[in-house]
Amino acid sequence: KREQGININGIVMLSPLLEGWLTFGDDQSALRAALELPSLAATHLENTNAFTPQALAAAEKFALGDYLTTLAGPPLQGEAARAFYQRVANITGLPVDTVTQSRGFVTGNFVKTLHEGKVVSRYDATFAVDDPFPEQRGARGPDPILDGVARAYGGAFAAYARNELGFKTEMTYKLLAGDISGHWDWGGSGRGDAGVDSDLRVLLSFSPKFRLLIGSGLSDLITPYAEARYVLDHLPPTDPPGRAVLKTYRGGHMVYLDPQSRKAFTADAAAFYKAGAR
Repeated sequence: KREQGININGIVMLSPLLEGWLTFGDDQSALRAALELPSLAATHLENTNAFTPQALAAAEKFALGDYLTTLAGPPLQGEAARAFYQRVANITGLPVDTVTQSRGFVTGNFVKTLHEGKVVSRYDATFAVDDPFPEQRGARGPDPILDGVARAYGGAFAAYARNELGFKTEMTYKLLAGDISGHWDWGGSGRGDAGVDSDLRVLLSFSPKFRLLIGSGLSDLITPYAEARYVLDHLPPTDPPGRAVLKTYRGGHMVYLDPQSRKAFTADAAAFYKAGAR
């Protein structure tokens, strides 16, 4: 913050929302669908024990190549359509009929149709539970991952505050307080206009020592990792180069829930801080 005389030399972001127009944009946006597809592919590869960096890279190439251009163009017909929808089904694990019905825009169907009779977590799509409302077309009820995390971590922090910090209170600690977050000031016309692209451009341009580390989970459908990569890829070149980096990890929005990903992110963050202290 220049107004307070604070120089920012580095930022670490974990599962960030960088540009609202990408995350909350039109459900029929070809670009948005293409940036979500790699996370769906990563989920299917994990679910089938077929995950390799090469397999994911092939899905990423398809997402920003044939998939993007096909969705952006007129709907395919005949054999070309059948072949395309089958390829999307193979990459995502979704039934080909579902892919065909949605004309390839599959993210909205993923939560309810990936596993019959189950609902998938948007926070980590590799996790699913029995669908409490199977008769509903759309997902309903709490998120399978978020609800459990909020309960467990909320109780853990309350115990920490009481037993370790000596903070005695009768108030209930809410890890996620909807009555507060519901009044978030997004600025502009709403959350679709929120974004940090301009801020990152200025920081990278005006502060030669500024560096950015973004950590993202591969199976996160809330803030898909390809959206972060897209933003970084479209920043102007910097001197020296490589000051804005995306690191991906197995797991979802809360990558720290996976022990190996938690260790990997911790190591990457420690290296980031150590390099900044030189």
